[in-house]
Amino acid sequence: MPFEIKPQQRTSTKTWALILSVYLVVSIAVLWLVPGWISDVSLSGLDAPATTTAVVAARTSAFQSTLLGLGGFLAVITLLITVQRDNTNRQRLDHERQKHDADVKAQRDQLNHLKKTQALEARKADNDRDATVTGRFTQAIAQLGDETSIAVRLGGIYSLQRLANDSAKDLETVVLVLAAFLRESAPERETGKPTFGAPPLATDLDAAGAVLGHLSHQRDEDALGLNLRGVDLHGSDLDGVNFKKATLATANLSKTDLTDANMWLARIHDANLRLCFLDGAQMENVRGERVDLSFTYMRGVKLSGGQLVRANLRSATLTNSQLKRTDFEGSDLRRAEFWGSDLTKANFRNTRLEGAQFENRGRSATGWTVEQLAAAGSWDEATAWPEGYSPGEPVKKYVGK
Repeated sequence: MPFEIKPQQRTSTKTWALILSVYLVVSIAVLWLVPGWISDVSLSGLDAPATTTAVVAARTSAFQSTLLGLGGFLAVITLLITVQRDNTNRQRLDHERQKHDADVKAQRDQLNHLKKTQALEARKADNDRDATVTGRFTQAIAQLGDETSIAVRLGGIYSLQRLANDSAKDLETVVLVLAAFLRESAPERETGKPTFGAPPLATDLDAAGAVLGHLSHQRDEDALGLNLRGVDLHGSDLDGVNFKKATLATANLSKTDLTDANMWLARIHDANLRLCFLDGAQMENVRGERVDLSFTYMRGVKLSGGQLVRANLRSATLTNSQLKRTDFEGSDLRRAEFWGSDLTKANFRNTRLEGAQFENRGRSATGWTVEQLAAAGSWDEATAWPEGYSPGEPVKKYVGK
């Protein structure tokens, strides 16, 4: 609201106006009467009659004295008016400052209220969303556990996928649930004896594997560490799946497309990966004793630091791959192809190299040493050694089963 002059301030202003008016009237009267009176008084004390010059001088002096007196009195009145005006201005400024402070406080209070309201609404929205997600999750789990209808289970699988896409914070939970479903649904098989010629994968298992693979893409930078021990996903399309630190021991992944899969530090002991496509896969530091990788395509695979001890890599294609420090000890590498690959510090102790191809049409494996290749357990005339290496007569000194 604008500054208002208080009643006492208006009264004071009128008073000063009246005083000035009176001052003007009195000043005129004083200037008219007082100088003559003063000059008469000053001249009356003379012994001789005053001359005209003395009278004029006396009247001029009296007039000046009167003007000085009136001027002083006017100065006092002006000073008092100035003080009054300053007080009025100060009161106006104080009022405006108080009003500004009040407006700022009101705006701040309004903003704080708005923030609190928004926070409450956001919390309510989160609670509502969580309640909705929980309801959807519960319903999907119930569908997934239905033992009477594969269609109902498929509905549960795709409901979980939709839930994970809608709620990023629930993605990992959904992936873990699908992994558990695959574990519980996997048929039993004897460890170390992969199943060949298995019938097509059940539709719900295939769908669960596909959804799990798709969702794992969204966490490419994270090691989900999935427990997929003993699962059956043979023949599935898991291109680019994230199996970082996953446990795939005894799993059946035969004929599965794992192109560009991330299997860093995965554990694949006793798993069946026969006839898989692992081209371009990241398998650094993978652990896989007795794993079956026979007839598998592993072109351009990154297998540095991996352990494939006593593994079956018969007729596997490992061309143009990174095999630095890979441990093949005791493995069956018959007719496996290694040309174009880096074999720096790879371990071929007691391996079977009959028909293995380290060189093909002028393209040879690199990084090898004589000691590495000489440590092999057996080879034959069909073994194509890298250029520059000549082991002599075929030797069959294989130690193992």
